[in-house]
Amino acid sequence: MYVVLFAVDSASSKRRILKYVVDTFGGYSLTTMQGGWYDSCSKCVIEEPSYKLEIITSWSRLRNKVEDEIKLLCEFIKKIACQSEVYYYELDVKIKVV
Repeated sequence: MYVVLFAVDSASSKRRILKYVVDTFGGYSLTTMQGGWYDSCSKCVIEEPSYKLEIITSWSRLRNKVEDEIKLLCEFIKKIACQSEVYYYELDVKIKVV
């Protein structure tokens, strides 16, 4: 499972990103959260709504190129949402379907 952390500047940007995710990976889970950091002068804390995007996909679906696709997704988010950074990490999980 991959987790991507990002912020967006508009609802239309968010829709474009989520469509990209569905088209590429087949689906997602999205959690809203609050993010914060110091500005470039390290004097003020900037806060903004952020998102935690969880992507679970089979390796065979993308022919073992999942991480490459995740990196492309992060670049797409940076461009579409006018962000300087997008973070992602991988979790080794065992999914059980009931």
